[in-house]
Amino acid sequence: MTHKKKVIVGMLVVGALGASSFAWAGFKYTQTASVVVTLDGASGTATGDLGSTRNSADANEYIGCGVRVLPSGWDMHCQARDAFGDVGTCFSDDERMIQVASSLGTDGYVRFTFVNNECTELEVQHTSYQKPKAP
Repeated sequence: MTHKKKVIVGMLVVGALGASSFAWAGFKYTQTASVVVTLDGASGTATGDLGSTRNSADANEYIGCGVRVLPSGWDMHCQARDAFGDVGTCFSDDERMIQVASSLGTDGYVRFTFVNNECTELEVQHTSYQKPKAP
């Protein structure tokens, strides 16, 4: 392959990569439900976007996690209520759960699972496509 052909192929590859990146620039996630709580007896899952929930017209929805210091050590908790009034709550003193809960900012996404109010999984996301809280 000649040098000129290599340059042209290189420009096409860079152009294609740039175009694919440009196609996603400004992508915004639109969520139809701010908070979803799925219950199955004493276990369940809650998911939600903090910005969308705060901006929701439904004044009853909430979702979030917190960390606190107790005389015996640290723990974390997550709680959520959806538009139907379903509530999910969990607690944990697991160090990894506390670290993840501590990373939740003001406009993140949260998903947690629980069994008998014990947090079994926690996911926190901070992405550019999540809706921020309105002033």
